[in-house]
Amino acid sequence: MRVFLCPALRWAFLLEATMQPQRNLKMRLGEAAIEAAGISVANKTILGSAGVGAFAWFAQINWLGLISSLVAIIGLLASLFFQYRKEKRERRITEADEHRKREDERRKEEMHQAQLAAIKARCDK
Repeated sequence: MRVFLCPALRWAFLLEATMQPQRNLKMRLGEAAIEAAGISVANKTILGSAGVGAFAWFAQINWLGLISSLVAIIGLLASLFFQYRKEKRERRITEADEHRKREDERRKEEMHQAQLAAIKARCDK
């Protein structure tokens, strides 16, 4: 037994249900690309400055060692920042997915209760 919705409500519900994942996907891909690029650049900066620092230490060039150490620290902080953003975004996505699943289950239960009420009303006639 199906419960029929008004055609306008059904159309609006279906439109929203199909558009929401597309909006989330575009947002997720844009944020993920920025974070991946930031993490990659930060890690390469850390490796490069560590190599220059090691060279400066062997060559006993103090100012170059100091500068490379500072660049490595800045790269580490940038990497930590982008990792934090990535974890925060993934947590938001997980929470949104869980909320969507709970809402779907709630809608299914409401539809089931409406179907039972319709069957009961038909049987009582």
